[in-house]
Amino acid sequence: MCIITLGSKFSYEGTLNFNLPTVTSIFKKLSNDWKIHWIQRSSGDSDLSLWV
Repeated sequence: MCIITLGSKFSYEGTLNFNLPTVTSIFKKLSNDWKIHWIQRSSGDSDLSLWV
């Protein structure tokens, strides 16, 4: 299992956005390769102060 925080800056219809979504992924090993088995994205701002 892997939990990461991604940062993205973009503009939508003239409005600037800065998102820090949290993404949770589960990987599964097939033969000798790791593949993404499941992925989920939580929208909104992540509180980076909790990642201590």
